[in-house]
Amino acid sequence: MGLTFFSFVNCISRPGPYRESDVDYDLLKECTKGYTKVIALGNFPSMALSKIDVEHFMLPHPSGLNRKLNDKSYEIKILEECRGYIEA
Repeated sequence: MGLTFFSFVNCISRPGPYRESDVDYDLLKECTKGYTKVIALGNFPSMALSKIDVEHFMLPHPSGLNRKLNDKSYEIKILEECRGYIEA
């Protein structure tokens, strides 16, 4: 993406099965404060960001279970959309 600076935060600070009630919304809101662009890696983080009204772009989660990313043309398309979001 050509980014010089970026940071990363999980919306839940522990591994394993989790529920929406496990999200630390206060921490998530604090961690996104001051950023002009936010990217969610997957549906769950996107839902959490939407719940606290943080504008963001949702990328598919890059796990082996995500079949969408097996399609290279889809991968290229979604990364181009993300680049457009970042540069806008």
